[in-house]
Amino acid sequence: MPMFNGGEIVSLSVQGLSNRTGLVLVTSTSYNQTVPYLAPAISVVQTIERLDAQGNWEAAPSAVTGQTVRYT
Repeated sequence: MPMFNGGEIVSLSVQGLSNRTGLVLVTSTSYNQTVPYLAPAISVVQTIERLDAQGNWEAAPSAVTGQTVRYT
């Protein structure tokens, strides 16, 4: 199973398959569990972009006076 960060809901059910036909013969009831958070956390990523000569937004490691920039 993959690592969980917390807050995800894990659903589990078991199916019994026929070894002759491969069809499902029986299915268990579903079990749902929310994975608890180990520690509350929030992450904010801010990107600064500039408008290039072709009208496309690109990452802006620098900008010049009067250049159009945006924060996303």
